[in-house]
Amino acid sequence: MNENNSYEIKIKEKKRLNVARRYMSKFMLSSWNATPHVVQMTEASADNLIKVKKEIGNVSFNDIILKAVANSLIDVPLINSTLDGEDLITYEDINIAVAVASESGLYVPVVRNVDKKSIHDISKEVKEFAHKAANNAIMPDDMAFGTITVSNLGSTAVYTGTSVINAPQGAMIFIGAIRKEPVVNENDEIVVGNVLGISITYDHRFIDGMLGQQFTTRLKHEIENISVEKCLLSEN
Repeated sequence: MNENNSYEIKIKEKKRLNVARRYMSKFMLSSWNATPHVVQMTEASADNLIKVKKEIGNVSFNDIILKAVANSLIDVPLINSTLDGEDLITYEDINIAVAVASESGLYVPVVRNVDKKSIHDISKEVKEFAHKAANNAIMPDDMAFGTITVSNLGSTAVYTGTSVINAPQGAMIFIGAIRKEPVVNENDEIVVGNVLGISITYDHRFIDGMLGQQFTTRLKHEIENISVEKCLLSEN
């Protein structure tokens, strides 16, 4: 910068956000301003998650995590809620919105009634949504009726992070990459373990620290103790 402060930064490009990104921009700002966010973080052993994925076959880690989230919501149902004025509405249906990235922006299609579906049904729907997102074919109905959202960056180098709540939902779950770290096993031995980062953002208007930790702790337990039987429970 010279003495006359006449320096001007050079602009490489200026272009208008596309429709998807404009919507996301306005929605995220609205959610951030209207909802008091509180975040809890934990880590879970991913050893069993890796084992179950290998045993089942053609499913992703995220598919299994969606099942673990649904199982956790059954035990802590108040997280599957929204605030309507001064009324707390708790949903019976467990409909999990899944963050899906595309070149045009971020979409959050919803897998409905996850607790009643097998891992193969869940995996099929998520793959279909990913294909539709890649082809800009996600429809509004695909993103309707979500009761909680999962954002999984496990395929990247990101270990942890915090998310903005997908209002009017009460919670947003962030899943990071699995990493190898020294851990202490049940015999007090230091061994190499697979560790998964979990970060959950709650609507602090009706989810306080104690209620939040119940779900955070339950999800950690479900991920660490997931089984093939739990994943296939709804399969005929």
